[in-house]
Amino acid sequence: MEQMCTDYQEHVQRAAPGAEAAEYIVSPCGFAALALSEIFNAEQKKYRVLTKLADLKDTDILLKLHETPILRATVYLPLEPVPFLQTLRVLTLLLRNSTIPLDILIITRCSSGWLYKTLLRILRKPFYLSAITVVDVGVSGSFINEVLLQKCHAPTLALHARQESSNIQRNLQGINESELDAVHNYLLGKSIEEQHNQSGFSLSRLYALRRTGIQKIRLLGPSFATLTRGEKVSWKEKKSLSGVRILNSTDSIAFSSAMRDGLITPTFKPYVNGDRKVTGFELQARWYRGDNKLQGNQFFTESTSKDLWVELISWKLAAAVQRINKCSGRYWFSVKIPHKIIDGRLLPRLVENALKRLLVREWAQRLILEFSALNGIQDTERSDAILLALKSFGCKLILNYSMFRSGLTFPFRQHLFDSFKLDMEIFNNFSANDDEEKVIKALVYFCRLSGSRCMVSGIDSQSDYDELISMGVDDFQGPIISESKMEGDLMQLFIRGG
Repeated sequence: MEQMCTDYQEHVQRAAPGAEAAEYIVSPCGFAALALSEIFNAEQKKYRVLTKLADLKDTDILLKLHETPILRATVYLPLEPVPFLQTLRVLTLLLRNSTIPLDILIITRCSSGWLYKTLLRILRKPFYLSAITVVDVGVSGSFINEVLLQKCHAPTLALHARQESSNIQRNLQGINESELDAVHNYLLGKSIEEQHNQSGFSLSRLYALRRTGIQKIRLLGPSFATLTRGEKVSWKEKKSLSGVRILNSTDSIAFSSAMRDGLITPTFKPYVNGDRKVTGFELQARWYRGDNKLQGNQFFTESTSKDLWVELISWKLAAAVQRINKCSGRYWFSVKIPHKIIDGRLLPRLVENALKRLLVREWAQRLILEFSALNGIQDTERSDAILLALKSFGCKLILNYSMFRSGLTFPFRQHLFDSFKLDMEIFNNFSANDDEEKVIKALVYFCRLSGSRCMVSGIDSQSDYDELISMGVDDFQGPIISESKMEGDLMQLFIRGG
């Protein structure tokens, strides 16, 4: 132990003169980083955060380590291919840059055996892995809390890997650094020629590394299993090639079957307030269709039949109510309502049926229905009866100005809406025009007077976030807050309740 302390002092001396060591939080997810930060803030711990890992170069990370050496690091390693590999690359960089075993806590669902073998193959010395501990994200939040505050100890990665190997028959193979880089670059959409120019490896060698790397990670979880089936198409290419789909009759049957088979899954995009406290989530749909992972707007359009829209919205409403029950009404969940089903008694009937599943009737106010200003629902008296019926159930209503490019209209008649939503593109475009900027500020002021809320989505910078707070905006959503969360992440990331 004395030798380790001496080694650590020498390690700190390699940093910038006078540099003080701090705890680090490493997470590709800003939401998870925020939850961990709140724990450290409560204990007045000094820490630094490494997030948005896709934007960080190795030199940026090394500069941070030079300025502030690592005292201890907490790493959130999600089981989604791109963030997983990005985080793994940063983890190996931290370990390789240290002269001593780093005290690192990894929070993940990843196989400990696979993770230990991979780090050992890359770093080649078990000594560097001896101080790494690991906890599963599925354990109780109180236990993770105590481990973070060092009130109790998590098992070491090496011990957990040995226990896992004795209980699980299958032999997972770790990947080496070249395979890691090849798979990571492939998922980012880099062409094989570009990788050849950067690495110097032959094209055949790069193809082989990619193939063996994918084979070794495909057993880590469902999101990795699909990589082998779509190996010839990159992650970025899938996004561009899938585009917007219109479901034909064959697709309609496939969609209904996917519903029954659980291939349509909900994702949750969080909103926070000015204090970065989570207020609620926008519920979205994701369809695992063959090799593609499609978002709702990629397989449903205004051309989609009304019957299919009804099926999807019924499913979304039921999913939202289920999550409201699960979190005991603490957070709200919003569902976007398409124009095609805003007709007569249909929508109120769908909502009323969904609300019957609530455990507490008062939680109806945690279900939020979002309508687009593009559909003109805010301009017709015919819509008032529908909106009034929905509000009579206790639901909240949002009027969404996103994609509304013809200029904002001041909502004189919109006493029926509880919130008004803009996106950052509108905000940026209209801020360049004095008259339109006044309309935005008037909308914020109107929200204050009427007791409604003003929301902005698509926020991707801290400066935008700060400016919107100063303007009086209430709720915020965007890349700087968090990407969409899967079901498994939804409650687990609330270590201290959001």
